[in-house]
Amino acid sequence: MGASRSHTVKVVFKQLTASTINQYLADVRINQAKLLLLTKTVTETAYAVGFNNSAYFSTVFKKHTQLSPKEYQQQGQLKSSITTSK
Repeated sequence: MGASRSHTVKVVFKQLTASTINQYLADVRINQAKLLLLTKTVTETAYAVGFNNSAYFSTVFKKHTQLSPKEYQQQGQLKSSITTSK
């Protein structure tokens, strides 16, 4: 009896990317969120990247970046003000 197609796809995906489909999707969402957080609220960003709950988004974001979305925004604003003041 052979492996199912979905199992085969999961195995091949992991071999190609070194992560599961869910990990990869979370990485893509968080990377997009980093860009959006520079101009949008946490709630707007959460919904824009596919989270239905901003609290859960904050938990996932912090797990990936070690910063809360608000902390990330504040760092981005600080960097922006330093860059524009030069």
